[in-house]
Amino acid sequence: MDRRSITELLRRLDPAPGPTPDYGVAFVFCFSGLLLFTAWLLIVHRYLPGTDTPYHAFCSRVWIDAGKEHLLEANTLLYDAVALLAIVLKPFTAYRIASAWYFIGFPLACLYALRAFGRSPWGSLLAFPLCYNEAFASGHMSFEFAAPTFVLAVVEYWRFTKHPTVRRGAFVAALFVLVFLSHAHVYLWLGAIALLVLLGKILSWRAVVGTAVIGLPSFLVFRMGRGYGQEHAVKLTGGILETFSASLHPWETRAIIALGVLVVLAMGLQRAQNDRTTAIPEIAIIATALSYYVLPESLGGQMVAPRQWYMVAWFMPIVVSPVTFRIAPGRAVAILAGILAWTATRMWMVNGQLEKFTTTEMYGLDHLARTAPNEPGLKIAYAGVDSNSETWKMSHGLAYAFVAAERSYEGPLDPLEHIYFAASWYEDPELWRYDLILVRRWKPTHEQKNAALAKGSLVAAGGDWELWRRK
Repeated sequence: MDRRSITELLRRLDPAPGPTPDYGVAFVFCFSGLLLFTAWLLIVHRYLPGTDTPYHAFCSRVWIDAGKEHLLEANTLLYDAVALLAIVLKPFTAYRIASAWYFIGFPLACLYALRAFGRSPWGSLLAFPLCYNEAFASGHMSFEFAAPTFVLAVVEYWRFTKHPTVRRGAFVAALFVLVFLSHAHVYLWLGAIALLVLLGKILSWRAVVGTAVIGLPSFLVFRMGRGYGQEHAVKLTGGILETFSASLHPWETRAIIALGVLVVLAMGLQRAQNDRTTAIPEIAIIATALSYYVLPESLGGQMVAPRQWYMVAWFMPIVVSPVTFRIAPGRAVAILAGILAWTATRMWMVNGQLEKFTTTEMYGLDHLARTAPNEPGLKIAYAGVDSNSETWKMSHGLAYAFVAAERSYEGPLDPLEHIYFAASWYEDPELWRYDLILVRRWKPTHEQKNAALAKGSLVAAGGDWELWRRK
């Protein structure tokens, strides 16, 4: 394939409806730099924060062992990706690479969306720091994994309603299926956004019929897959700032407020300029935000309303777009400066918190992983004497170490941790049913240490972590 053929292929794949502004050297430098910086963070920090993140790493191992019998179940695409990569890689390495789809794929999806909507690309820089929100700190990795595909599905469906073709319809149908397999909640809200888009094309029979056709495969998979169970709803109030914040950095709340001001200002200036690009992103973000006050807090034990704010964050990089410089240079510079300042500040905060998390809270786990018994079938429990994180809004569950060490350990799946905040954990007879007990931040007295040694032996210790084995 020669250079001309490659150029022609890229031109066909380019979603831009025409010449788009601001794709200069400065933007390419900033976006590429953030991509490389994000990749560096993922490489350097072997263990990422997140209460449920170790759970998903553990489930990836379970999924690999389970085979393909649950291939079309909701919320499992992350595990499928890990299983595929694990053919040639170690399971935990495969999990780390698959998880990178969220941190790198989301900014790329936002850039693609901005190009498709004919908007300035600078807003896509916000996608990098927006990855680190409450969903990240809570470890909702399956939900986060859906973000890039969700954004692409919204964009491609909008393009389909404008120019329905068989090829584009097949592509959108595949995206809808992938969104469902990533996370059922995200899939259901994708359907709601698709209906909003369709309202603008309601007189187009091709768009209506095409929507029914491309939505059918994912709907059939949805009916085949696992549902949410019985409904129980308790309405949540407040907590918007909590949804966007993730770390315990002293500037966290100020940064989130500044982001809100930037989003509202950018949307207002864009509309005031009589921007002729589609208003679909603005409609989608407003509808998603308002849905928080309509939807129940939970369904069948799955959080619903609060997660709508996570998807609000997914639309933010698309709606924060500087106005055209030649028409309003002052406004354009103000929004661009806000994007650059917020992105740089937030990424600096994230980097600092990740560094503290790795060097303090996770210190010693690698040593435990290397020295732990490597016997198949051992069962492991967790005693978090102090499980709260000092850097992120999370608690430490059963640590990564034993998944990362490729050990075939077993443990309670829901939740992975067995006991919390008990300095006298060694008195619990249930814990000693397990072969190994991982303990975090235990500062025993002489009597407590002797009492524990009477029932088990200390296998390894490192940092705040200890590994005990029953006698």
